[in-house]
Amino acid sequence: MTWWAQRSALPRTRRVGRCRGGCAGGHCCTCRSGIRTALPDARIAVDKWHLVALANLMVTQVRQRITRQLHGRRGTATDKVWASRQLLLTGYEHLTVKQKARFNAALAAEDPTNEIAAAQTSLGDDVAAQSLPQPSFATTES
Repeated sequence: MTWWAQRSALPRTRRVGRCRGGCAGGHCCTCRSGIRTALPDARIAVDKWHLVALANLMVTQVRQRITRQLHGRRGTATDKVWASRQLLLTGYEHLTVKQKARFNAALAAEDPTNEIAAAQTSLGDDVAAQSLPQPSFATTES
């Protein structure tokens, strides 16, 4: 018999999965509240991959919303921000001089409220937070 089969069913039923709100296991306040109620001694850990994925999703959603507000439609290849969408998901410090010029031109042309730039800056802050020590999994405190 394997070690997994020897474990009781209780820990397996209390595993934290992906919530319906789109977060990845305890990052949103709804999930966190439920986890704290059901498992008061549990520590909630955020892994680096999900942190970056959520930040990228936020930048994409802001870019799409601004494009719809400006043009009344989805982005197309003629829209500078849409054409530069991969640059928005890359850390500014990792861009070449030519890419930075294209990035800045796209934001100047199609980001009148500066919301896309703010979201992209937030992405950079989230990625920088990766250098903080992160637990690899949630454990219960004894």
